[in-house]
Amino acid sequence: MTVYEFINQSAFYLATILVSVSCLIYTLAQRHTDRPQNTIFMMAGVSITLSAIFEMVSRYQMTHEVSGETQRIALQISVFMYFLLHAMLPMFFYYYTLFATKNFQRIQTVMHTLSLVPFIVAEILVLINPWVHLVWYIDGSMGYHRNAGIYLYYLLNTFYLVLGLRMLFFEWAAISVKKSRILVYSVTTGLVGILVQLFNTYAKTELFAEAIGFMGLMLALEYDEDRLDTATGVYNRSALLQDTKSYFENGRKFYAICVRIINMELLQRTLGASDNEEIFRMVADYLKSVHPRYMIYRATPTAFVLLNLRGNEGQVRFLSQMISWKMEEGWEFQGRSLPLHGVLLYAGVPDELHSSDDILLMCESPIPNAENGSILVGEDLRAILYRANLETALHRGLSEHNFRVYYQPVYTADGTHMYSAESLIRLNDPEFGELFPGEFIPAAERNGMIEQLGEYTLEEVCRFLESGVPEKLGIRYINVNLSVVQCMNPDFAVRVKRIVDRHAVLPSWINFEITETMAALDYVMLDATIKELKAEGFMFSMEGYGTGFSNLYSIFSLDFDMIKMDKRLLWDAEKSEDGMTILENSVRLVHELSHEVVVVGVETKEQFERARKLAVDWYQGNYFSRPLTRSELEKMI
Repeated sequence: MTVYEFINQSAFYLATILVSVSCLIYTLAQRHTDRPQNTIFMMAGVSITLSAIFEMVSRYQMTHEVSGETQRIALQISVFMYFLLHAMLPMFFYYYTLFATKNFQRIQTVMHTLSLVPFIVAEILVLINPWVHLVWYIDGSMGYHRNAGIYLYYLLNTFYLVLGLRMLFFEWAAISVKKSRILVYSVTTGLVGILVQLFNTYAKTELFAEAIGFMGLMLALEYDEDRLDTATGVYNRSALLQDTKSYFENGRKFYAICVRIINMELLQRTLGASDNEEIFRMVADYLKSVHPRYMIYRATPTAFVLLNLRGNEGQVRFLSQMISWKMEEGWEFQGRSLPLHGVLLYAGVPDELHSSDDILLMCESPIPNAENGSILVGEDLRAILYRANLETALHRGLSEHNFRVYYQPVYTADGTHMYSAESLIRLNDPEFGELFPGEFIPAAERNGMIEQLGEYTLEEVCRFLESGVPEKLGIRYINVNLSVVQCMNPDFAVRVKRIVDRHAVLPSWINFEITETMAALDYVMLDATIKELKAEGFMFSMEGYGTGFSNLYSIFSLDFDMIKMDKRLLWDAEKSEDGMTILENSVRLVHELSHEVVVVGVETKEQFERARKLAVDWYQGNYFSRPLTRSELEKMI
């Protein structure tokens, strides 16, 4: 047989070698060699290549004109090595999927041991075949023949193919639709090629089809540029979400370490945008020197996440301390000292972190009074996550209609009937339960949602007034609390009038309440807002008078209709004569300044009697009525 004829008959094997070697070269060139699955991938590529080489040698021996014992031995060795190497491929595929889907450590050692049994049996069949000829044999004329054992050999290897495919398509939520399509095509091609050669001994499709499947793995799973942060060479936010989602769904225990740069604004003012990326590349390079690259993610422009899948808190604590020392030690950049400051946070899954969103909250939540190199864990971290989760609950509350407006009646001086009511917004969240304004209003002011909540409350109040129920109950107006952020908005008055006009509500039916501390912030702007709305017929009152340091200037400089005493004035009046003196003088002063007085926090009959002796104008508290829903007020009619 000429060389040309040999090459012609070996075209499938040469193509197999070309495809598998090309995949190996590409993998090495892209430096995809640091993950366990990368090592297994290259081992599989080598196995395919060597199998093709030995198959070529076997074909050459079977078709060569020269015969003899040496040729027979060479043929036996070639076929033997082909089967020995080829039996490794399904096992490689299975373990590759275990690492690619992040399931390797989830499976117990006993199960790993049992999963090796089919591979060991298949290899034993190959090893004893020269004596028992169970799988194949070579006849006297150098002809190759298969025996019944070949079907057991393929059946054992099919075990790994089924397990691997199940792992890829049913236990890996992170796989994208595009990648799953590539895998379906590649796996289908490989299976068709294997089946064709299984039932047709003379077909040469098996190895080439496996090489196509091998290339499909590279394109779908090894080719992960779409998961990389190009500036730093570590994985990006999308990869973090994909991987951690798989971990959570599989019940994996692991630790997440968040490394956050906290003074980037200062660095941006002194360095250019290109230098900023160089700085983060420098930080990423340091992190890669102390932790595997494939477990490092750039979650935000200023935060990295390191995952520890062994669930060992001691290792996590030591690694965090190392990074903290580096932060305190300082950085060198372009020959000068760089004031790069960072903090670390770490927590365990599932004890402290319950979803991928919690990991992102570690990276994005505000950290008050953070010091360079500090490590936040335990209560400090829980407080940060609580605030962040609370802000998430606010967004959820608006989108899922979890907010409710309650109304607490305000009673007349003799305590016999309602005259007005204060609107109180509450959040009934599926995660936090019922939350009161004091718990979520500060969070709403921080994340810019306070205006949405304010408008939501005003809309609900206007709908209630529009229904006519308050009028039937004798309620002349409803008090609506204002936040400082709302009042400082130049468009506030316009927005208020737009909502009120839409519901055909009289402005005199609404009394805006402003806290004493807020009234002291900006008299000029606040006075202009009050005057503009009072000209339309709205009323205003100061709430919480007597909290902290009273600012009397705000009482006579701003045009309030009434003053609401802080409940602590009434409660302190029960405890001492000094407290009673302060309450008496406060009520007298407000009356002398021609303002009506509302006493808040009346919880008992004794408190009511004490306040009535002071001739206050209105009362509010649970002694008269707890806050009621709109439906509860409607039933009172």
